[in-house]
Amino acid sequence: DSGSLSKLFEYVDSNGDGSLNLPEFLELMKQMRIGIDAKMAMELFQQFDDDGSGWIEYDEFLRHIYPEDFVRSQFTIESHRKSSAGVSAAMQRLEQHVEQQQSSQ
Repeated sequence: DSGSLSKLFEYVDSNGDGSLNLPEFLELMKQMRIGIDAKMAMELFQQFDDDGSGWIEYDEFLRHIYPEDFVRSQFTIESHRKSSAGVSAAMQRLEQHVEQQQSSQ
């Protein structure tokens, strides 16, 4: 859901500016464990960056997170299921990280 995606987006937004630069986006792809290589992640970054600013704002991210055309052209049904499972796993890791941070304070 968009709330979980928002938390994941905020987690990888290391400077807290509300947008992702390329290194932050690569970290997002790593955390999501969707099984794409760096080259494909960089291509996705360019596709997600609608305004060509070099940053992906949260609204750009939401518009592109699972676009139907991309899913049909790049993923099989099975790999899409794995992608969804990767998002769930990333969210669980994020929640554990937040709990650890809160308990150590």
